[in-house]
Amino acid sequence: MSGFSLIELLVVIFVFSALGVIVSRSLAISLRGSNKSESVSIVKENVEYTLSTMERVLRNAQSLSCASPVRIDFLDQNGSPGRFECLGGASGHIAQGSSQIRISSTEVNVNCLVNVFVCTPASAGAPPSVNITLSAVHQALGTQIEGSSTSVSTRVQLRSY
Repeated sequence: MSGFSLIELLVVIFVFSALGVIVSRSLAISLRGSNKSESVSIVKENVEYTLSTMERVLRNAQSLSCASPVRIDFLDQNGSPGRFECLGGASGHIAQGSSQIRISSTEVNVNCLVNVFVCTPASAGAPPSVNITLSAVHQALGTQIEGSSTSVSTRVQLRSY
């Protein structure tokens, strides 16, 4: 008689099911890595945009003062008052001006429970400066397996006119 025995069929089914499991797991890991990479990119881009906006405005400011660890008041290059403020606690955002225009993306939560702004007054020929520290996480994914967080710090010195 020709044909396949039951044991041969079971071995083939086992081999193909094992290959199916291996392929599906590697595909899932690859997709998870892709989502993680996209999340990291979104958080970094948004934090860098927010930081560059604040740097540009503050570098050209005439004066500045830290009203609190999460708020900085300044006079812009035209002498108009302005401010940056971190609003919303651990799931916050950065806002600009009295109308509190959001400059950080809705895709990102900024941690406002830390010292975001630390001002240093002018001294011995050095212009006033501010240290800005932003810690952010992806709003939808948080710090889960596919989520991401980043922390960026910079020092901005006012230009001496």
